[in-house]
Parts: sequence; C-alpha cells; structure tokens
Amino acid sequence: MIVFSGCEKEGGFSANLAALGIMEALAGRRAAIIENHIRGRYAGRCMIEEYIRSLEYHNAYVYKGRGTPELPNGCRLVDVWNQRLFYIAQESYANYWLFEHEFGRFLPYLNDMERYCEILYVGAEKNAESTRMLFEKAEIIILNIRQTPEAFEEYLETFRGYLEKTFFLIADYRKDVVLDRARIIRRYGINKGRIAVLPADEEYYRMAGQGEALRFMLHYIRCSSRARHYPFIRGIRDAQKRIARMMEEREGGYAKEA
Repeated sequence: MIVFSGCEKEGGFSANLAALGIMEALAGRRAAIIENHIRGRYAGRCMIEEYIRSLEYHNAYVYKGRGTPELPNGCRLVDVWNQRLFYIAQESYANYWLFEHEFGRFLPYLNDMERYCEILYVGAEKNAESTRMLFEKAEIIILNIRQTPEAFEEYLETFRGYLEKTFFLIADYRKDVVLDRARIIRRYGINKGRIAVLPADEEYYRMAGQGEALRFMLHYIRCSSRARHYPFIRGIRDAQKRIARMMEEREGGYAKEA
C-alpha cells in the first residue's frame, strides 16, 4: 500500500495522485486508488468525466455509476481504464467525524485489495485522524510537497519517524527557485532516488478539473521532448519509475539507485 499525502489544497494534490495512478496503469501494473477524505477535490473527479455528472451532495460526493457492490462499507470498485486502473468510491457520510469512523473500520480490508490490483494508492488528507494509521501500514509514503523550506521543515519535524519510507514529489517544481532539487537533497539529506520533481502543467490541471486527466495522459504520453507538455509527462514518468524501484527495495529486491 502506498499512501499519497500532503496539503490537499496545494500543488495539484488530487490531480497529481490521479496522474500517478494512470502512469502505473500505463506502465503495465494493475492499480487502484482510494481516498480517506470527504472534502475538497477527488482523484475520481479528475479521472472520470461522468463522475461529475453523477454526483449527489450530502456533505460528501458519491459516485453512482459503473462499479461493483462487492466491497465492504458500500464501496464501489470503478473500472477507470481497461481493467488496469480502478477507483474505489465510497458512499456518502453525514459529516467528517462519521466518515473517519467508517474509514477506520474499513482499514483492515485494504490488504484485501490485492485481489483486484498489484498496487494500491491511498490519497490521505494531511490532518485526518486515520492518516496516522495509514502511515503505519504503508509500505511507501509519497509526500506531495511544495518547493519551500517551510514545507520540508514542517514535515521533517512532524513525521521524522516515517522518513525511511517517504518519497518526496516536488509539486509545481520550478528550476529558477533557489531551493532546487540538488539543494533539497543536500540540505535535508534525502536519498536522490527518493525524490522526483513535477513541473506544473496548466492544461493538465484544467482537464483534470473536468474529469479528463486520463484523456490528457493517453494523448500526450508519447509526446516528443520538444512538446510543451513534455516536462510534466517526463516528471510523472520519472516519479512512477522511482517509486516502483523504491517498492522493489522495500520488498527485498535489488534496484540500482537512479
């Protein structure tokens, strides 16, 4: 299980989670995504166009489209793409505290997701109660983080006990910022194989906001190095490869550091 965490409102959190899940599927691995929050945007909204047209609002969004009712707690396994990428959509809850309670009850079932997929991404809200439990269970924690000293220092201070299994995804990355990738590695002592940079792509985020993240990725995945979307595609592809290598290392395999 891979936990994708960070500030939900910054750095294209849900859209970046969707892009990673899509890239896993494009790389040939069966992937699924679930989220432990009922606020803000969702990876499901980024990937599934009809999701947006099929919502019911009860302080939470509910997907009523494709899927199967076989999962516990009324969850639905939605086939996003070609039996390679799935989204686990949950039923509606009256409020945040009830959702947290029900998600806590669902946690033991996460290991059962292996019968549906090879890799499970859990989008975790930074300050949710269940996030600590997810961090304990996770094989890898992906931190969607801003390119600022404050963001790094806050995480290193608060979650120091999880650094061994943390992968840093630098969202909205810019080369002209003083704290670039090389300085981040040196200043914070981060293994260079456990950090990737993801430049912003306004068209991708616009399309993700309309439920078309998958369409964008399928269209531009093989774009040339001269294309304007290449930096984003290269960044998400590099992140997926590094995460897969880190997973191999943690499972006891060998992978040469990038």
